[in-house]
Amino acid sequence: MFSRLPLFRFPWRFAFLLSVFSLALMSSAIAQMAPMNTSSSVMEMKDEIPPDQLPPPQKMTGIGNVSMQITATPEAQAWFNQGLNLLHDFWDYESARAFEQAVRVDPRCAMCYWGLYRAESYYHSTSPDYAAISLAKAVSLEKHASKRERMYIDSD
Repeated sequence: MFSRLPLFRFPWRFAFLLSVFSLALMSSAIAQMAPMNTSSSVMEMKDEIPPDQLPPPQKMTGIGNVSMQITATPEAQAWFNQGLNLLHDFWDYESARAFEQAVRVDPRCAMCYWGLYRAESYYHSTSPDYAAISLAKAVSLEKHASKRERMYIDSD
């Protein structure tokens, strides 16, 4: 049956076409791999922005419905809830921005610093100093927090 097809009458033609096709596939794969240089500075993560220098966040909707009542101003509460939802959505950078904004509007909010600590633990995982500073600040503000909030802070 296959011997009637013009391609299979001449096995060398089939072998030639198969090798040309294979060569074309391999060369395109090699061409895509060639520019990949993992030692270049382009591949390095640039996550050295301190939390207090993060740009202000945008108010977001549709990111979740988590709400945790904390001891804070109403505006800080809104930013804290947004940060908490973003943290649960694994948007570490945006979460850090929201928690930092909560800290900006209410610098005495211990839970806002705790949220920033949680976000920084993921966002700056290669530079944990920012997270440690945020947790230390949350601990120093525990006297302004409720018992439940102190338990969250002390658990870390």
